[in-house]
Amino acid sequence: MKLWRAVTVRIAVILMGLLANVSFAQAAGAVTVAQTNSSPIGYWQTIDAKTHLPKSIVKLFIVQGKLYGRIMQIHYQSGHGPADVCDKCTGIRQQQPVLGMVFMWGLVPDASAANHWIDGQILDPKVGSQYNSELTLVDNGQTVNVLAYKGSTLLGRTQTWQRTSLRALQTVLATQVASGSDSAAIAAMPQ
Repeated sequence: MKLWRAVTVRIAVILMGLLANVSFAQAAGAVTVAQTNSSPIGYWQTIDAKTHLPKSIVKLFIVQGKLYGRIMQIHYQSGHGPADVCDKCTGIRQQQPVLGMVFMWGLVPDASAANHWIDGQILDPKVGSQYNSELTLVDNGQTVNVLAYKGSTLLGRTQTWQRTSLRALQTVLATQVASGSDSAAIAAMPQ
């Protein structure tokens, strides 16, 4: 058991070192878009609408001009863990792990409004439902309001996410390793 813990901690340290190299590259200016306050690119802390507690850390990124979101870390409730799959999802996401899942896709910049992204889709993996989505960057780029709706935007629900950093994600993961949650921490490491 001690050997297994030592191996998993070593793996976590190696992965965190790799992440530190990515952070260093970003700090050195290799990824300047992610550093601007006018861009949604980066890491975001999501908040549970019912409990108002942190729910997850997601990474927003752009591929071919479209904005996507990936679940990077989940603050698990009792009885849940990194092995959770989207059992209520359909299509390509059915039975796929929630951790690491691309849950938001296809948003494009709104030509008529700065800091506003439209025409996307977002998935709620807890219930397997897919919604239309829009995203608005506010508070000098430190907050995003994510609107999910079916049909009319008037019938939608808005979630507020707070900008966080890769370092914050690494700190959460290191805390999990130190507290003995090795498998959860290693499974939560960004790829």
